[in-house]
Amino acid sequence: MTTDYIEQLRLRLQAPLPGPAAQIKMASSKRLARDGKMHKPRDARQAAVLMLLYPYNGEMHTVFIKRSGGGVHAYQISFPGGAKDPEDDDHLATALREANEELGIVANQVDIIGPLSELYIAPSNFLVQPFLGFSSQRPDFIPSPDEVLGIIEFPLSTLASKDIISSRKMDIQGFVFDTPIYDLRGDVLWGATAMMVSEFLAL
Repeated sequence: MTTDYIEQLRLRLQAPLPGPAAQIKMASSKRLARDGKMHKPRDARQAAVLMLLYPYNGEMHTVFIKRSGGGVHAYQISFPGGAKDPEDDDHLATALREANEELGIVANQVDIIGPLSELYIAPSNFLVQPFLGFSSQRPDFIPSPDEVLGIIEFPLSTLASKDIISSRKMDIQGFVFDTPIYDLRGDVLWGATAMMVSEFLAL
């Protein structure tokens, strides 16, 4: 069953992706007011993240990280990932390297299913390329003490439930705005990562 699910995803990723039409469903009012067309500037810094799927407790799961303090995205929930380094051959190498550095995920134990649509994050000027990956068993996560406050393992069946979607008023550096969120059992997922999840669920 798991193999069939992954192969169906792999096949679906060969067709045109839902892209901005799916991402924008979880976009904040701040983003929509700034750029309803999801503009991607030419000088954006390159980054990549990994959405890893794996079986756990009889269900397919994915893992998010709670980022540590410091930087624009401090204390936010995201997929493991980060900026592309000069030594990275491509965006996939970036996603796998960062997943290893942040969570101890071993690259050769990840079956890459394919890429989702890239997404621009204005506050940090990053153009992020997400990748879907699969591990046949739950990785032995080793969170980086410098970058990760904690991990959130979440079943896809619950992630797909509309019951965990609501809205929240955010106050970021004195700028107040409304945003849709996923309630991950009390942890709030919003912003770019929520938009990536929205595209994944549209698949």
